[in-house]
Amino acid sequence: MTDMKRYIVYMVLSLVAAVSCEQLPDDVKIYGVGCIDPETGAPLHEVFLGVDPGEYQLKVYADGDFTATIEEGTEWIRFSGTDDPRLFAGSGDMTISLVYDINKGIPRTTLLTLERGTNVFEVDLVQDGILEGGIDFEQKNISVPSVGGQFGAKVMTKIRQEDLSFEVVYDDMEDSGWITGLGLKNNFITFDVKANLSDTRIRHAVIKVSYAGGNGQIQVSQFYDGCSM
Repeated sequence: MTDMKRYIVYMVLSLVAAVSCEQLPDDVKIYGVGCIDPETGAPLHEVFLGVDPGEYQLKVYADGDFTATIEEGTEWIRFSGTDDPRLFAGSGDMTISLVYDINKGIPRTTLLTLERGTNVFEVDLVQDGILEGGIDFEQKNISVPSVGGQFGAKVMTKIRQEDLSFEVVYDDMEDSGWITGLGLKNNFITFDVKANLSDTRIRHAVIKVSYAGGNGQIQVSQFYDGCSM
């Protein structure tokens, strides 16, 4: 190869390297791993997903080996084609496939973390929900012991307690008033249950929860002394 050809090849490779480097935002260069918004070229720290189930292709840029993890406890979104649905191991620039479920509740968020060595790049995964401004009743049936006490039914909502109304409907109106103190705290419908003094009868009630634009209910069953749950 002549000196002129060597010079031309050198200049071309240098130009390619310079262009590739300029395409990476500063935080991706610094941390050695990250994601870039394909439309703006800016660092991608938030991904928005629709209500319906689908698959999202996340483009990752890295200058070596990296791992990607989804926040512990997340079940609605996962990596495609991995033994562990919350863990992905890769190297260099590549595309990661994320598969997500339908969201019948309120909007939800989880965190995806990219790590290269001690460096970390985080991406929030946000999915819209059918019940925007509503309530997703995760626990619709609650069984409580005969001694009573304070209990809670898990819900997901952004509604404030003052915007909710509660009503209790008992299966036996002659044995009513044993559910009191209804409220909303830390995504739980909370309530107090009085002791069941019967030694033969399981009692039942329905807690009705109403809000602007919708309603839901929780079935409560209380055992009598000597009857196992």
